[in-house]
Amino acid sequence: MAEVWEDSTEDNINLKVYRENFRRPFDEPEGPITWHQNIRGLFTENNARCMISKNINLSSYDSVKDNAKPIYIKLSRKEMPPGDPWSDYQIGLFKRWMDGDGHGENKCLLGDVPSATDYSKKIRDAPLRYQFPETLPDDFIPTFYQNIKPLFTVCDQKFGKEDYQVDIMDYEQVRNQAKKHVQGDKNKNIINDIVNNVFPTGSQWPSTWKNVLNRWIKYDCKIGEVPIGQESL
Repeated sequence: MAEVWEDSTEDNINLKVYRENFRRPFDEPEGPITWHQNIRGLFTENNARCMISKNINLSSYDSVKDNAKPIYIKLSRKEMPPGDPWSDYQIGLFKRWMDGDGHGENKCLLGDVPSATDYSKKIRDAPLRYQFPETLPDDFIPTFYQNIKPLFTVCDQKFGKEDYQVDIMDYEQVRNQAKKHVQGDKNKNIINDIVNNVFPTGSQWPSTWKNVLNRWIKYDCKIGEVPIGQESL
């Protein structure tokens, strides 16, 4: 039996929906834009975990429908998701869903629940904030401030603190986690979980990012220079 994408209740995030096969469709929709087919996959688990504290459940159709306008305002201002804003196409897709794609009677359509098999055909990887080549140049030595810290989002920082008691924006704390990773520490470790696709939950790093992380660790976790304008961040 094909796995289906179950909906969640108003006050309960259904983490099951954030599987790889259900993330971020980027094909131009065929037919009406609907929650199940086009919108729900734009949100990640970390997005949902961030917003549940504001009484908005991004894994719930009713919650997103009822809060569509304030959500759209946040999206269009690039304030949401924090540190990982949507592309203009994604924002436009949400607005078309909210407005009924020009047809007032079709606002915020629910649509049919897709199976994992059918839905996976529409998957496109989310645009990466940072692109790295598959094979890194031999003389490339990453630094924390220039190459590692920018890969984390504000949501990643929030859950790094909650789940690992680690501030991933802090060089010393991340370096200590990297050292424990190299030593084979079996305790809960954020670097271990990045490498093993456990963290960030629902938005795992691509292999190219992990290559940069491993190169950074290999060359003694260099700190680098703080970018101008971020001295106090």
